[in-house]
Amino acid sequence: MVSPDGKYVAECRDFRDLSTVQLRTRLNPFRHTVVALQDDAGLSVIWIDSKNLLVDCQKCGELFATVEKETSWHDVAIHYTVH
Repeated sequence: MVSPDGKYVAECRDFRDLSTVQLRTRLNPFRHTVVALQDDAGLSVIWIDSKNLLVDCQKCGELFATVEKETSWHDVAIHYTVH
């Protein structure tokens, strides 16, 4: 999902047993992982505005508090909601 100003791209990517959210600049193919969780975590992303990204985790529960996650990348603030 491209940010409102078109500068960044946020992607939810699932691998064999890992759910991730990755960010990159629009013109750069190299991604940066801001959060990674074991199994299917039900991750989704939405841009609040050009500088704020909301990561929603449908299947995280209380364990999400112990997961290492980034709160910023470049000039983007990353916010989380957990269900």
